Amino acid sequence: MMVILGGMGRLHGAVLGALAYVLLQEILSAPAIVGSFAKHWQLAMGSLIVVIVLMFPRGIGGIFDVALRRYSYRRQTPVP
Repeated sequence: MMVILGGMGRLHGAVLGALAYVLLQEILSAPAIVGSFAKHWQLAMGSLIVVIVLMFPRGIGGIFDVALRRYSYRRQTPVP
């Protein structure tokens, strides 16, 4: 699940996916944050994973790849 979240085929994606998975699990299972819904944290976790996979097919690491590509493109274009 962590690799799917982070983006398959990317080392930094797997690390980001593991970080996101653990962070989401800690937030969703904390009764102080989500109240009595904390005992159903797996339902919320599954829903969020489905949403993330649908919105970002390349995973969380793909977002950073696109941002780096845009940043490097802006630096290469000459300023008039």
